[in-house]
Amino acid sequence: MSGYIHGYDIGTKMGWGVLDSDGERVDSGVWDLSPAHHQSHSWRYVMLARHVRGLLKKYPPQAAFFELVEAHKGTYAAQMHGSYRGQLLSQMLHEGVNFSGVTVANVKRAATGKGRATKAQMVAAALEQWAHGCATDDEADALFTALAGLRGQL
Repeated sequence: MSGYIHGYDIGTKMGWGVLDSDGERVDSGVWDLSPAHHQSHSWRYVMLARHVRGLLKKYPPQAAFFELVEAHKGTYAAQMHGSYRGQLLSQMLHEGVNFSGVTVANVKRAATGKGRATKAQMVAAALEQWAHGCATDDEADALFTALAGLRGQL
């Protein structure tokens, strides 16, 4: 696989990570998609589309992966997750990028060797793997989502 590998941890605080084809960290961070006080809630989708298009342009991907969360804390969380996932899928399809889900257990397994890990363990594993201190567990999850996808651990 040549080119960049993108990973996304879907949520209002959306973690994103970019790896090279050898699994080395290129860039990563977190996008806060919370609308400002004066903005409508739909503004978050405009912000997400802008962020994703910018990342796709800066780091053209060979493939992109998202953490496949199948259980949510409530109806609203499930609706938001589905909306963000749809927006990501739309951007990837528009650019012709392969986009697949990675189970939560496989994301954790890529980080710690086990299918379960705490937020703190994910951040510590990212520091160990890439010598990069992730700002949040969302960023760490995104990087390990990309790594699991690269390794074919879907």
